[in-house]
Amino acid sequence: MKALQVKIYLPVSMFLVIALSSIVFAQNRGAANRPKDAQNVSNEKRTALVIGNGVYADSPLKNPANDANDMAAALKNLGFEVLAFTNLDQNGMKKAVRDFGAKLRAKGGVGLFYYAGHGVQVKGRNYLIPVSATVNTEQEVEYESVEVGLVLAQMEAANNIMNIVILDACRNNPFARSFRSAERGLASIDAPSGTLLAYSTAPGSVASDGAGKNGLYTQELLKAIRTKDLSIEDVFKRVRVSVRGATNDKQTPWENSSLTGNFYFAGIDKSPQTTIRLSPATINSPPDSQNLASEETFWKAIENSSDAADFKDYLDRCRKGEFVCTYKATAELIIKRLDKLDDISGEYVGEYSCGQGLTGLTIDIEESNGKVKADFKFYPLVSNPKAQSGEFLYEGTYDANSKAMKLKGVRWIKQPANYFMVDLKGKFDLPTKSFIGEVLSPDCTFVRFKKR
Repeated sequence: MKALQVKIYLPVSMFLVIALSSIVFAQNRGAANRPKDAQNVSNEKRTALVIGNGVYADSPLKNPANDANDMAAALKNLGFEVLAFTNLDQNGMKKAVRDFGAKLRAKGGVGLFYYAGHGVQVKGRNYLIPVSATVNTEQEVEYESVEVGLVLAQMEAANNIMNIVILDACRNNPFARSFRSAERGLASIDAPSGTLLAYSTAPGSVASDGAGKNGLYTQELLKAIRTKDLSIEDVFKRVRVSVRGATNDKQTPWENSSLTGNFYFAGIDKSPQTTIRLSPATINSPPDSQNLASEETFWKAIENSSDAADFKDYLDRCRKGEFVCTYKATAELIIKRLDKLDDISGEYVGEYSCGQGLTGLTIDIEESNGKVKADFKFYPLVSNPKAQSGEFLYEGTYDANSKAMKLKGVRWIKQPANYFMVDLKGKFDLPTKSFIGEVLSPDCTFVRFKKR
């Protein structure tokens, strides 16, 4: 079935996180600016620059804007002053980096840079690719892109206490055909003293971007940075465990750290960890203000979440006595609403790209206890009138935990000449009621559909 020969090359993601910490101050800051606790910088001023590039002409990416927007929102909730941009050209990226450096020099504290988009390595150096880049040879990369070293230089020049750089840039090299030897992923960067480097997978490798709203690594990182009492090292340990589990050890996030200071994205719960005997007066006393403050901070971080696991975590903390449970009833209602999203049955409309244009599709899905039956129809669009119309039936499976669906063509209803049935697999993003995946046939790029 030529018009349905769909194969998606999902972007793969890698995060490089570099935390550059130092307790040495420039002379113009003076000893008076040294924090009382130089080992814990969590209470210092926080400034972040977030950039997401996805609308590349030749190799567009679906996740960077979502990843950048969600990261910006999370960082704002965690006390960062955030400068956020999407789809910048080279001049825009360089200006944003310079402005960010100026803010750090003026404010000090903790600086964080986040980038999602294409990135490549050339001769051991890592480059971030603007949406305007046109690269025909390796030699042109330097002039069309932004080297990671420019970002690091701006942050180091600020002489602030700690800097964190997050690069979601280890995707397949979009210029591989123009390079003599296309190197995979990003290059390993030497970590100076007081530096943490964290990759979504080993240097020189590529990582899964996933089929949902965010890449797998981003998804787990967003959860971890919102969690109280997790140091920056423990954040990435938690992410590594989650990513390895989700990929059956096919992807192992990697860190190299020489940090000496401590940093907690979501802060520390300072409630005393002591066991006391409760008297009647104690039992009837007002809720502990520390618990109330901790609960308020946690709730603000998750109240707009589309992941039921966040609210189940809240209820679990209630059961453990960590929270007063002000929002218990609300959390239970949200969980019920989000759990209903697991029902994938219904009619969807979408498109797939094959050959010279897009072909429209509708698919009517019936799912019960993990078994799926679907009626698949395809038809020409105005932009691609040469495509044919047809219809066949699918049968397959759906995993409610991973949100993955696999379908196999079983019977034609209307078969155009020279068309054949092909198998389909991919994942649902339940909050947006959409699906993206691949049809197991060569020469095509993607298939996607959304519930009517």
